[in-house]
Amino acid sequence: MSDHHFKIVSPSEEEIKAKTDAMSASYLNKYIEDDDPFIREKYNISLKDIDQKNIVNKNKLPEPYRLIYPNSPVTRDLRIDRLNLYIDDTGKVTTIRYH
Repeated sequence: MSDHHFKIVSPSEEEIKAKTDAMSASYLNKYIEDDDPFIREKYNISLKDIDQKNIVNKNKLPEPYRLIYPNSPVTRDLRIDRLNLYIDDTGKVTTIRYH
């Protein structure tokens, strides 16, 4: 049996901040168009009065990502490469984090 050693490489705080800032420039205060019928019904989100330049279809988001709606359950797994978009009850992105 051989010993395997794995080194976990975590991004620096500066790298995380740069990545978060870049994603914030693209997605913060934008509205996410989510075609999931459960989400649309549960949150009653309507984007009909929102300017199209402020709407991003969730299928255009970089993978991996997670949309976190108000009071929605989330796993506590650590995925430092995952874009987490916190969305309010109007469909607007209010916070962006990597974790």
